[in-house]
Amino acid sequence: MPEDEHEDVRSRVGSTLREYREAARLSQTELARLSGVKREYISSIELGRIQVLYPEPFRALQLVLGFPPEVLLKAMGYPVGEASGGINPALAAAVRALDDRQQRALLGLLL
Repeated sequence: MPEDEHEDVRSRVGSTLREYREAARLSQTELARLSGVKREYISSIELGRIQVLYPEPFRALQLVLGFPPEVLLKAMGYPVGEASGGINPALAAAVRALDDRQQRALLGLLL
């Protein structure tokens, strides 16, 4: 991927996270405290320094902010929804049936 595309992806990821954080009316410090993710890491994401989030902080931020995982996955450049041919309903149901630990492990395999 050319550097311009990397910058665009990082910018999209950062903007998306910032929008959800601001909609939740949380400061970076408050989000860090609630999620267990370091404020500096959150700041780096929002400033476009980080393109792909590791599974643990991704899930922690998602749980606090309540965004659908597809939102950040799409911002990171992963095909989701129609772009990936849609989500198989049986697969979606199977993933929902997993406990948090199992979902984190699966997300770790995908990222």
